[in-house]
Amino acid sequence: MTCKFHLKEQATGDILDDSECYAQSLVHEIIEATDLSEVFDEMRKLQLEIIENFQGQNTPWVFEEVMYYDIGIVPHDPVSGSSYIKLPEELDSKYAIINVKNKNDHECFKWAVISAVFPKKKTHKD
Repeated sequence: MTCKFHLKEQATGDILDDSECYAQSLVHEIIEATDLSEVFDEMRKLQLEIIENFQGQNTPWVFEEVMYYDIGIVPHDPVSGSSYIKLPEELDSKYAIINVKNKNDHECFKWAVISAVFPKKKTHKD
């Protein structure tokens, strides 16, 4: 958001200067369960706080208008589970990564957690 302010002479009311203030809110991930009114309220509060900080205490800056307001929306494609992928030889030879072989069930995360909770007894490859 871009806002325009005037600097006024308090005695005469004459405009001495113009300035712009830029306010940007945080990025939010929006899913079906997200309460949009809460997100917009949080964004609005942050932007108003930025404007108030620009004006400061007892300064002659006067808000004139919002010159520009933009809400950017970017599609989000989260990473999902998959099936087993063989590790490259340089990683596999270190014996430092647990790579569970699941059977095309797309539940690799579940199997990784289970393998961490119930670890296999250590064996050494020769």
